[in-house]
Amino acid sequence: MKRQTILACLFCVAMLLPVAEAANQTYGFNLVGPQITSAASGASVRTTGSGSFDPVAQTVIASGSFAQFNADGSVAARGTWVATGFVSFIAFGGPTPGTQGGVLQITVTLSFQGGGQQTDVPMTVTCLVNAPSGFTGDEGITLGVFTHSIPVGHSHTLFHLNLSGAWRQHGLRRIAQTKRRAQLPGRRLLEEVVLAGVAFQRSLD
Repeated sequence: MKRQTILACLFCVAMLLPVAEAANQTYGFNLVGPQITSAASGASVRTTGSGSFDPVAQTVIASGSFAQFNADGSVAARGTWVATGFVSFIAFGGPTPGTQGGVLQITVTLSFQGGGQQTDVPMTVTCLVNAPSGFTGDEGITLGVFTHSIPVGHSHTLFHLNLSGAWRQHGLRRIAQTKRRAQLPGRRLLEEVVLAGVAFQRSLD
């Protein structure tokens, strides 16, 4: 009876993990190397930055820097940007939690060196990892009127699942190991279930 109770608890933990996955999955993103984007006028912008966001709660925290250039290559403006609103996220998935693709749309405020701001500027971050067949977007970012991404060296964008996703994977592995050890003495099996529960709880933090 004791073994059946322990195994029943283990089953409940296993069933709850997919629910936690759906409810708590958050992402981070990085602009790896300066992202160069041009406008129809020939002007361009170089952007760096990173952040994290929650598609379910529709929240985002992100920031970085930018430099705008005229068509002749002279510097037009420099400054920093900060995310002010979440718009949407289309997840492409990926081979590992640390390598994910998708399309993120947010709004940002540009703060210029020397004073002045531009608010509600649309920014799109696109990573082509695992992009579906027929997707026509370009790797990189768009920022306001700067809509044409220009590949530069090894610069790219990347999404990743935040740490809680890694803890979920650890919890799943622990549960799988515990299932294989179902013939262990009751005390040892209980210890294994507790460890699985700890990993699961960390996934919710």
